[in-house]
Amino acid sequence: MVRKLIETLLEQGLKFGLDVAGGFLGPAWPVIKPLVEKLFKGLPESISSRYKSSEEAVREAMDAMKERKEDVAKIGEALESAGITPKWTNDVLKGLDRISDDLFLLLAREAQAAATLDNIYKKVMDTSEKKPGKLVINSERLEYVHFLRVDQEFLRGYDLTAGSVMDYTVSQRHAPAGFCLRTFMVFNQGRETAAISRMELKVLNEYDIPEGASFGTLKPVLDPFEELVELTAGGEQYPIFPGKYFSYKADDVDTFRINTVFKGDYGKIQQLQPVIYWADCRGEHISCGTPVFLASHPAPELHLAKQKFGFGV
Repeated sequence: MVRKLIETLLEQGLKFGLDVAGGFLGPAWPVIKPLVEKLFKGLPESISSRYKSSEEAVREAMDAMKERKEDVAKIGEALESAGITPKWTNDVLKGLDRISDDLFLLLAREAQAAATLDNIYKKVMDTSEKKPGKLVINSERLEYVHFLRVDQEFLRGYDLTAGSVMDYTVSQRHAPAGFCLRTFMVFNQGRETAAISRMELKVLNEYDIPEGASFGTLKPVLDPFEELVELTAGGEQYPIFPGKYFSYKADDVDTFRINTVFKGDYGKIQQLQPVIYWADCRGEHISCGTPVFLASHPAPELHLAKQKFGFGV
């Protein structure tokens, strides 16, 4: 059960950061946090350098933790000392699995101010029972043509090419530049129909391109895109599929692809996150995808993109 709790922290941490994700532990989180961070730091470099934004790294981390039984046991002891029992953990994690991202964020904030773990338990149970719909973003895939080589320590902890199918061809740490395609699936894990009213690409952070960075180019063969988004420095959000509405019955699945262009001599890298706004019979909610990075490029080869990605000539 301790491993399941750690896995939940990591998975939610991909979208909201570890401190926000740990909020559902309420007053116990300040005690558990240093032990969890110590556990992460002891993982292999290939995992610890990117667990903050890589689903693959999370899976690898959970496998690696099988060999760290003593450290995991210490977290279990700390949980028990804080009053978190196996039953509390099991029930709360099941409840969290049934709620949407906006409700998780609300619960995490409320839990930080909760006086007791019983109060947190009640909030999770009450919320999860009242919300039958749950749209999730998964199977995210990143494809790109240009990339920006950066130092190994730049934004350490983040996978700059999370979900990439081509980063294995570049040995140095890098981020997509100028142009990328983002494909993801939206899946209704809830019990009742949920309808999407709008989507957007949210900018979480913008960084200066570091000194010594250099551009490179790949020539992949990719499938056609579904939507075009053109980024600008200082932008905060970009609508995607404006005016389109999608409805999902239980177990319905759709796939979306975002063709993203960051053209210009801005000297910036944006951290982007797909967000969908949807509603079920009980109200309005949001679901968030894993953030991805895209550096500005002065002249991305969009003519190549048109040929390779099915844009038309």
